[in-house]
Amino acid sequence: MASTQSSPIRSCSELSYGDEIEAWRFGRLLHRGRVNQTLISVEMFWIICSRTGIRKLVDMEAAAILRVPAVPRDARCAAPPSSPVN
Repeated sequence: MASTQSSPIRSCSELSYGDEIEAWRFGRLLHRGRVNQTLISVEMFWIICSRTGIRKLVDMEAAAILRVPAVPRDARCAAPPSSPVN
């Protein structure tokens, strides 16, 4: 995806395998991950959670969905720099 901005998704038909999404509800982040499969007829889709690696079902009617820029794999796996111990 070329854009660096997040874009709202209104229907599962706008999603594709591999899209990076965030699901928000009441101003709180519920899920973030990559789209794994869509069920357009019932407006639900599965993601692979970027935090846990677990497959999760997301309901379009239960959350606001945003397509977000993908985080490079190296950045997701990088550990924070360690601080020296005194």
